Amino acid sequence: MQLPQSDPRPISIAEFLPILIASEVKLELIDGFVVPFADGTAAHSRMCERIVRALRGGANQSGQIFTSQIGLQRTDAPTYVFPDASYTLETLEPGAETIVSPSLVVEVMSPLSVQRDRVEKLDTYQAIPSIQEYLIIDSRRVWAAVYRRSERMWTHTNYGPGDTIELFSIGRVAIGMDDLFAEKPS
Repeated sequence: MQLPQSDPRPISIAEFLPILIASEVKLELIDGFVVPFADGTAAHSRMCERIVRALRGGANQSGQIFTSQIGLQRTDAPTYVFPDASYTLETLEPGAETIVSPSLVVEVMSPLSVQRDRVEKLDTYQAIPSIQEYLIIDSRRVWAAVYRRSERMWTHTNYGPGDTIELFSIGRVAIGMDDLFAEKPS
């Protein structure tokens, strides 16, 4: 699938929202630039379902877990993205379409999204003060990374076969890599 070219000039969120609504492809706005991306694959969809299920199984019940249907808007920059999963303690109206203060965001990486997820979105998520952890999961091989905010810097840990991902920003969630990547009948 060939994606349309991005607008060459930065735009505001107010300018972006009508473009998003009218678009036939999924779009995000990163630092003022419209970024289209390809539709997900079966592997991506299955991984998103598994990660949301794992988060719901252990997350602090006072927060809310969302899928990519809910946008994440930066309040200090023209950025509006759709993480594959997010967790927030925000109080939201039933018709809310965006969050602004998640403590955890998750992206399931595909071959077409490596640069965006590991560089552009990493920079974006690290600039949002409420985000304590950013989990990236590869949809095609047994690999994940968690970026964590500490007092003065961000650290990251890579995970592979046999490892257990531990997330602390939403309670205490432990996700076995072998379970996450196991093929299970539908």
